Amino acid sequence: MRILLFVIVLTTKFAHAFQSYDELNAHVDTLDSPADKLAFFLEQQKLIEHFEPADVGNFYYRLGFWQIENGLYDNALISLNKSIDIKKQGLLSTQYIDALLERSYVLYINSNDLAVYCPDRKLAVALARELKEPEILAKSLSQYAFCFQDQQGFLKAIELLNEALQVTKEASLSPSGLSVIHNATGLIYQKNFMYDKAYEHVYRAWEIWDNEGDVYDAFSMLHNLVDYASSLEDYELANQHVAKMYKMAAENPIHQDFVFFASFNEGLVASRQMDYPSAILAFEKAIENEDKTNEVYFVNHARLLLSEALLTTQQYEKAAKVISTLNNESFTREINKIRFDALKDFSKQDYRNITGHLLALDKIWNKRLVSFIEQQRVITLREHDAEITLYENKILAQKLAISELELEQETAKNRITTLTIMLGLVVLGCLLFLIYQLIKSKRLFKSKSETDFLTGIANRTFMIEQGERLLKTISKQSKSFSVILFDLDNFKSINDTHGHDAGDTVLKTVTKITQQLLREKDLFGRIGGEEFLILLPAINMEGTIDIANRIRTEISNTDIVVASASLKCSVSVGVACLREDKSLTQLITDADKALYEAKRTGKNKVVTA
Repeated sequence: MRILLFVIVLTTKFAHAFQSYDELNAHVDTLDSPADKLAFFLEQQKLIEHFEPADVGNFYYRLGFWQIENGLYDNALISLNKSIDIKKQGLLSTQYIDALLERSYVLYINSNDLAVYCPDRKLAVALARELKEPEILAKSLSQYAFCFQDQQGFLKAIELLNEALQVTKEASLSPSGLSVIHNATGLIYQKNFMYDKAYEHVYRAWEIWDNEGDVYDAFSMLHNLVDYASSLEDYELANQHVAKMYKMAAENPIHQDFVFFASFNEGLVASRQMDYPSAILAFEKAIENEDKTNEVYFVNHARLLLSEALLTTQQYEKAAKVISTLNNESFTREINKIRFDALKDFSKQDYRNITGHLLALDKIWNKRLVSFIEQQRVITLREHDAEITLYENKILAQKLAISELELEQETAKNRITTLTIMLGLVVLGCLLFLIYQLIKSKRLFKSKSETDFLTGIANRTFMIEQGERLLKTISKQSKSFSVILFDLDNFKSINDTHGHDAGDTVLKTVTKITQQLLREKDLFGRIGGEEFLILLPAINMEGTIDIANRIRTEISNTDIVVASASLKCSVSVGVACLREDKSLTQLITDADKALYEAKRTGKNKVVTA
């Protein structure tokens, strides 16, 4: 309200008439404060009836931008909607894409919901590719990467950031573009529990924006650094960043929400250190300044953390009052919704429901652990650009993955224990459930370590281990044993022409075809990118060749439908049978030589060793 009154007063300062949008836009650069610039644009609205449609769209875009700078997000959304409606009727321009990105930012502020603000960013990327302007493309890619924050979207986010980095390098764009990439990279790492790498990249972004004198973005990076440092339990470093936030708030009173976020982060660090009296004071200070920020999500989150701290210090009546002010609709993360419900039920002394909330929290953490380990296995298959150093392959060795699982399980137990003490509820049933979930998680991890993540059949390690056992049994029984090794022909050209999604579809289809042609006792697995291995007990060479030819024929006769086309594929096959006391490794080597001969002599054929 105070900003609006200030804007109304200032509009009287700009009574000069301008003949064109370019003249108007040039004049605004001579003004000092965001409030002056906004007031100037508001004063000139009556002139736009004389502008061309494209300039009217530009005018509303700039008006929306300065409304954002002054914290008038609802007004900004109206202006940006007008700009976008006008711009999409004319020629494609950077201003149209910028308007989409600014609108997505307003939607993020209002909702913090990916489903609400990401469609604009997806469209911005598509339009930026079409426009082929490096700066707006790099900006769109970097912002779109924020829409892939979970484990499932990790590789997509990395792909977008790699492209943004490449565009930035080739076009020699400004350092601020690189800082956006670092910031996005840090967020992706944070969402995948790699806080040390997240801190490293966001600190680089903070250095760039701090050197550039970009106060708002530098402050935002400090907000993230506090979270990552405290997640690493480096509370001294986290408090140093909080002190910088308070200093920036004092030096930049024009940014009224700085005090709120400095107080919020002070409370966050104290809470994670279990210094609940200090956390209460900080969160109360933040809530005293809640009218200075439009970020409803963080205001409600401050209330959630305050109520938890009050309950922990047994200030039940005061906690109940805070809980009554919470708005569950602002929580988009499932875990925060459950925490809210648990606090609400505690204030009502509904202890039976609290037990259910505790079990739900435990289920979420176990699901996150399994998802985390699976994501780590996927990461080992990909490399990030060396200059941005997004991840290191060594982090995902199997022993480290198991250690990470045990650490996360211990963390999950501690969190459940802390919440149980805080709510005054320790029940035997919850402990038994935790033990059950732990055993279940370990069994699930063992199963995943034996299975190819894409096709669902056995992986190389499992095939070798089981094959050696099977061969020993067959040898003792003096029965025959055969090996089929086949490889997709020209698979790289499928990936290059139709994309990796098409390649994945081909691999899954070939797997399904092969499974239908095998016996129940045969072992089938994927041992390489497009290479498959079949172990056939109790079958002679003639029978093995027959199965190999049926697999080859069925695959070559199948039309495989992908997003962009219908594909024909073929395979080259090598066959080897046990004729003497050979090891499994020697049999596979013989089959591999036969496979190589099939490739060399024309492909789409079966060759025996």
